[in-house]
Amino acid sequence: MYKYKVFIENVTCNDTESIHSPDKLVLSGLIASGTKQKGYALPLIRINTHQTKSYPEDVSLLFDGYSKEAVIGIVVNAVDIDQNSGWYENKENISAFAKKIGEAAVTAYSGNPIAGSESGKYIDSGFQIIDTVVNFFINNDKDDVLGSAKGLIDFNEMEIGQRSTKRFEQVFRENDDIIVDYNDYSYKIRFRVECEFIMNPLGEICAKWESVGAENSFLGLPITVETQCPVKPGRFVHFQGGSIYWSEDTKAHIVKGDIRYKWEEMDWENGAAGFPCEEEKLDLNNYLSQKFEEGKIIKTRDEVKFVPNHEILRQGPTTSVHRTG
Repeated sequence: MYKYKVFIENVTCNDTESIHSPDKLVLSGLIASGTKQKGYALPLIRINTHQTKSYPEDVSLLFDGYSKEAVIGIVVNAVDIDQNSGWYENKENISAFAKKIGEAAVTAYSGNPIAGSESGKYIDSGFQIIDTVVNFFINNDKDDVLGSAKGLIDFNEMEIGQRSTKRFEQVFRENDDIIVDYNDYSYKIRFRVECEFIMNPLGEICAKWESVGAENSFLGLPITVETQCPVKPGRFVHFQGGSIYWSEDTKAHIVKGDIRYKWEEMDWENGAAGFPCEEEKLDLNNYLSQKFEEGKIIKTRDEVKFVPNHEILRQGPTTSVHRTG
């Protein structure tokens, strides 16, 4: 499982026309991973030749999420608005133009999902930003569509626990009636992608997390990377609402709440209980308990206690388990 953040880092203008007046540039598009897609429409910026401008912090973060894929895709559509007159005479044209921008992220790679086969299903309904774009350009009527671009950023070489930052740059050149030297007539768009490899997306810990609803479940988001247990052979990830521990013999199980607190007091898997073998369960007395390699941790009305296997065998069958309250 990979955690991604995608930022629009800056825009650089190298435009002979903007020597006389600032260009007005808009960017739109989407970010696509194997589990999530998010469209963006950035506010218009005014930029002169040889300037590099950045967007405010509150709009520069375009994507923040998790994916099982080691590849994330960027689609960008760039447009330069040159003139300021005639809006009310050309309102229909501007609305059509806005719709075209809103659909650009889809048409840029129609039939060719950019971040793996899972990504395609997230763009079927299209990416609509008509009203947003109209508001941005309500006083402008002439557009130079610089074009659409797509790119993949691959993090396959990373190991669990590593963080990496990569950049995607795209140079757009205007297709205008004016004949210019294209080497001096361009915009460079730069994105920054931050990636952290949290846990093996094909492993049992990740599968267990996803089986209960991933970040939308009681476990919430991971707060550590997948980590080797310090003494015994096994692995774990701590989440906002509990932990998942795995060993070859016991497989992956969730430990949470008061049982987890008790197990922590006992020094986790290194203590008398060992690794968890099952999930916590309710019995007929409405108590909760969880089975570990060497016994059970039981929550009664009055206490949370560990009962080793030899005592359970000596006492015979019991309905005691552990209560959620």
